[in-house]
Amino acid sequence: MQTLKIGSGEGWCFVGGRWRDGPAEYAVPPDVFSLRMAIYTSAAYGDVAVECDFQAGYAATGAGDAGIILRAQDARHHYWVHIPWVGQTTRAKHFWLAISKMDASGWARNLALQVVPGVPAETHRWYRLRVEAQGPHIRTWVDGVPGPAVTDDTYGAGDTPGCVGMAGYGEFRCRGLRVAADRAALPLDWSPDPPQIAWFALLPDFRGVTDRQKPHNLRRLPDETLVLTFDDRELNYSTRSHDGGATWDEPLVLPADRVGALHVTREGRLWACNFVEGAFRRSETTDAGRTWGPVEEYPLTEPWPDDPRLGPNFYGQGIYEAPDGTLVVFLHGALAESHEHDLFTWGSYKAQVYSIRSTDEGKTWSAPMNVDGVRKHGGERGVLPGCLDLIEPVASFTADGRLLAYCRPIYSPTMWQATSYDDAQTWDAVAIGPFPGYSAGMICTSSGALLVAHRFPNTTIHTSLDGGRSWDAGTGVDWPAWASGKFVEVAPDVVLFVYRDDHIRFMRGQFIRITEDGLEPLPRDWQQREG
Repeated sequence: MQTLKIGSGEGWCFVGGRWRDGPAEYAVPPDVFSLRMAIYTSAAYGDVAVECDFQAGYAATGAGDAGIILRAQDARHHYWVHIPWVGQTTRAKHFWLAISKMDASGWARNLALQVVPGVPAETHRWYRLRVEAQGPHIRTWVDGVPGPAVTDDTYGAGDTPGCVGMAGYGEFRCRGLRVAADRAALPLDWSPDPPQIAWFALLPDFRGVTDRQKPHNLRRLPDETLVLTFDDRELNYSTRSHDGGATWDEPLVLPADRVGALHVTREGRLWACNFVEGAFRRSETTDAGRTWGPVEEYPLTEPWPDDPRLGPNFYGQGIYEAPDGTLVVFLHGALAESHEHDLFTWGSYKAQVYSIRSTDEGKTWSAPMNVDGVRKHGGERGVLPGCLDLIEPVASFTADGRLLAYCRPIYSPTMWQATSYDDAQTWDAVAIGPFPGYSAGMICTSSGALLVAHRFPNTTIHTSLDGGRSWDAGTGVDWPAWASGKFVEVAPDVVLFVYRDDHIRFMRGQFIRITEDGLEPLPRDWQQREG
């Protein structure tokens, strides 16, 4: 195989900064918090085999992703075979590999995302990634172990040549980009233009006590005003948008006793809700959160388990309202014995998710119910204690009335799926979910489309058009290490997605249209353009 070196940089296309050669065939990417690409444009190949060694780290970013570029037509259009990682994959001991199609959107549209069995998940360890493209077929290996394979002819099926290269985000090292193929002509009209950026900063000029912004709640009122709450690690704030999320008012400091979950009732009332010191507390605003009424307090009278110690979970929407007005809130917590062990000792941490419900607008609440309603030998649900690997649930009522929840795992490779058919009066046994994910958000649009956005790989959104019975392979919409994303539908099948970026520091937003062919990015001024 021929080893490709950076050398003087002539014959290479760089995105995100110039790469350089290091010792022992290292290719050293620039030290920046962005996607970095090095594409070898001096030759193009049809059928090809490509190898490269990669090493992951996450001390600087908390997560990362790196791999091989294949059949590049330009800097925006190519396949990317890549190894994503995050701290969770290291402690959970599962190794993932993805094959993605990159296009003008700047997004990574996954064709396949798969656990590779038999490959340890570690940082600062070298992995040999091999990719073979024969006709429309792409096959992969990691350290000789087969990974995912796909068939796709978007960027040629062997008869259309393309370039190869390397790309990654976060902290990574690579060495020895090697190619075996018949040399072909250079692709026509090679463009070095970098991938487009779909996101925008919601509040780029706002600086509170610190520069960091983390979204909490995002709600739409009946008059179409959007209300967003967030914190800067010191104070909590609220802000409003009157144009569907394109621009936002100057944030106001949110009173400490109004911090929690925002909920818009069926009648359009906006509440700030929380559970504090054994009581449900609720305050109402009639001016989109500029001022708040008195705090109403309703003691929780039903018994709660002593272990795990449960607290309210306000990931996702926080409070979910069924069509008949029933309110559902999720709780989560870890067993006390878990804290006697290190989190990286597999299986030592044990956490569970429960739900409570109210049929009188929060004045009284049911006793907590484990969302893993497992049966014992076909008997009654709830006899067994339930799965000990669940935390941070997000949920949505589906178009056919189910309450569908996805829970972050501590050790499982994928999220856990929980389903209730009776507004959380009972729950099915949890099932292995269809994709990985942490720090998630979820929405069901007016047409019934379901979206789950999450951390890992990178910032990814999975889509289901059949009520969660099947899901796509995911779309990587950004590269940050964090997520904590919130959705709101601003027009039929158009959502505003707001999420956290811990390195750029300011909250990011994207407008996204859901179509039968997949997700489509929209510009910030899309409403003006479309009238």
